[in-house]
Parts: sequence; C-alpha cells; structure tokens
Amino acid sequence: MRRPRAWAIRLAGFFDARGRARQFDAELQSHLEMEIEDNVSRGMTPDEARRRTLAASGGIQAAREAYRDRSGVPLLDTLAQDIRFAVRMLRKAPGFTAAAVLILALGIGANGAMFSLVNALLLRPINPGASELIGLFSGNSTRPDAFRFFSYPEYVDIRDGNDVFEHLIAESGD
Repeated sequence: MRRPRAWAIRLAGFFDARGRARQFDAELQSHLEMEIEDNVSRGMTPDEARRRTLAASGGIQAAREAYRDRSGVPLLDTLAQDIRFAVRMLRKAPGFTAAAVLILALGIGANGAMFSLVNALLLRPINPGASELIGLFSGNSTRPDAFRFFSYPEYVDIRDGNDVFEHLIAESGD
C-alpha cells in the first residue's frame, strides 16, 4: 500500500510542482531560521550562526534538488523540461521552425502516399474474386499438350462475340 501511495504523491507533485516547491521553500526557510535562532541563543553572532547552519544542512540548493528528485516523477519532469526548451528554441528561430515543419509535412505526406501505393499494388489482392478468373488459350494442333496464345484479331473476335464472360482482357507476351 505504501508504493501506490508514494507514486500517487509523486504524480500529484508533477502536476503541482510550483506550489509544492514554494511550500517546501517556506518550510526549509522556517527550519533554517529556527536553527539560526538556536545557534544565536547558544552565544554565536547572527552571521556565524547562519554560516554554521547552512554548512550543517549541506546547502539550500542541495536540499531543493533532493526534494525535487523525491517529490516528482523524474522521467516526466525531464520530458516537460525538454519540451519547454524545444518550444523556446523554435520561437527564437521562426525561419528554422517553418522549414522544419515544412520538411516534416512533406516527409510524412510522401511516406503516406508511398504506403498507399504499396498497399494498393502489393499488399491487397488485385481482385477479391480472383478464383473466378479464367485464362483462355488456343490449342496447338501439332502438339495436343501445348497451348498457344490468341492473336489480337482473334481476341477482338472473341471479345465482340462474348456473351458468357463479364469482362475480357488481353495480355501481350512480348
């Protein structure tokens, strides 16, 4: 039960990072001030008490970084930082941004067109009723097991006199 709760707190920390950071800074400042007051009450000067308190705590920045690492989801934090940085850089160079967007659009469009072409020509079957296709050949009188193709005038005669087939096409063997 501790792990799901810890992850839920981390995820909530990602969405409210600024508010939690302000709250942590206020709490850290309060602890530092109490420690400084304790050192001053022990007889140190305010500057000496502050210096020793900061040295003993390991530094404010180190505490902030440790808290940030434990309170958020590092992968999401890094991704959000990278996206913000990329958007800033793209705003600084609008010409580069326009060129990059245009190149990406052309690349994606060309890729989509090529896939559509390959899909239509190679991946899908030519005719869903391919089992209904029939090839017509002419028998060879000298060799009964051999066939010969029709000549074009023979094809035209068969096509014009056809009342059996729905469509008739010719193919050249050359």
